[in-house]
Amino acid sequence: MLGLTLTVDRKLKNLTRSLPSVVTGVGRHNCRHSETELAFDLLHLLFLLSVAFDTHQGSSFTTSDVTTFWPSPSGEFAFGFQRIGNGSGFLLAKLFNKIKEKTIVWSANRNSLAPDGSKVQLSTNGRLVLTDPNG
Repeated sequence: MLGLTLTVDRKLKNLTRSLPSVVTGVGRHNCRHSETELAFDLLHLLFLLSVAFDTHQGSSFTTSDVTTFWPSPSGEFAFGFQRIGNGSGFLLAKLFNKIKEKTIVWSANRNSLAPDGSKVQLSTNGRLVLTDPNG
């Protein structure tokens, strides 16, 4: 596993109740993230959650399926692997979906590319799991 695991809470009411406490709690502690960075991180989390709600649990794709993406509900964005340069490395990324050339908006762990054969899966228990074919 490449270290990306996200538990998806299927109860939006619980999620929306917990977000204000997370945001207000940051101001009371010594935190190195600015409010802008926190807001940006929360937007990415919400994007991943929105993709998960439109994607069936148990579904997956691999780096060999670079044309397969999980679209956002609006179709404006997509989530999937993007090959970097001519190499064999891939980024797991959020992309603009409605333009001809898929432009990366956000990527996970861009300093450590996923090798060819990597797989991302929304598990049956709601976890987003990225696996490395080499273990």
